[in-house]
Amino acid sequence: MTEMFCNQHAIERHPLAHGKAGIIRLGAHYIPAAIVNRVAVILAAILLLVAGCENAPVAIPEIDPEASVDLILAAADKDSNKILYQDEWQQVPSLAAAAPMMDTDGDGMLTRPELLSRMQFYKNDRMALLDFTCTVLLDGRPLEGATVTLIPEPFMGPEVKPCSGITAQDGWCYMRQEGSAIPGSHCGMFRVSVSKKEAGVETIPAKYNTDTILGQEVATDIPGLERGVTFELSSETAED
Repeated sequence: MTEMFCNQHAIERHPLAHGKAGIIRLGAHYIPAAIVNRVAVILAAILLLVAGCENAPVAIPEIDPEASVDLILAAADKDSNKILYQDEWQQVPSLAAAAPMMDTDGDGMLTRPELLSRMQFYKNDRMALLDFTCTVLLDGRPLEGATVTLIPEPFMGPEVKPCSGITAQDGWCYMRQEGSAIPGSHCGMFRVSVSKKEAGVETIPAKYNTDTILGQEVATDIPGLERGVTFELSSETAED
């Protein structure tokens, strides 16, 4: 199934739409920043429409809630009692990230009905792509040139695709699926990889990429997601 989908956030938050408050100098002329910003928004909208945003069909991934929960329990339920205790779900970064939304009774355990309810939410929500930004800080400072990748967990099924972005000077990036002209991510649970290589050598500790401890849930009901997510990394390793 496909849906005609155009991401309005991509227009409103396009890099061309960002400006400074006050007065901007253009050649020999000084123009209020508000006017320049408004023109930038219009130009950003035109660019996205030319890229095919208005008519681009975006597939809504199909999710099998029962099959997904079976895979979650097979991977994380070490004692096979169909309940994930905190020491079990914490071993899966994406589950740890999603636990606050799934643990509806606040007892620290994730039961099969709670897991199933969350998977059913994704299925019923019918969201094609959800637009948000990522900011990466390394030792408290913005990290430029890092590749941020959201990797869907196998239990999300084959139709939920990864997305990625490369951070700018301020550590900020849009997330986008490969080959897509529209920013955004499928909804679901993801492992997060942050990588920056120099001369082919990884400069970010493995705990943030090959052995990542980072997870992220993407869903329409997560408070504050529209304002973006921030990953705060440390250059210290286990050997330090």
